[in-house]
Amino acid sequence: MNLKAIHELLPSRIFIRANRSYIVNKDQINSFNSNDVFIGNYEIGISNSYRDAFLRELKH
Repeated sequence: MNLKAIHELLPSRIFIRANRSYIVNKDQINSFNSNDVFIGNYEIGISNSYRDAFLRELKH
């Protein structure tokens, strides 16, 4: 199963795709900027192709 298929199974109000390799839980995000999301000690890059949708979902 690929990541796109997994993302489609998850509740969209909770999980957001940050890039080709990561889906993040909105409840676990400590902070973010236009390029990265921070969860605990992890920094995950937000790719250009997912940035607009990612930032739009965080505002909801």
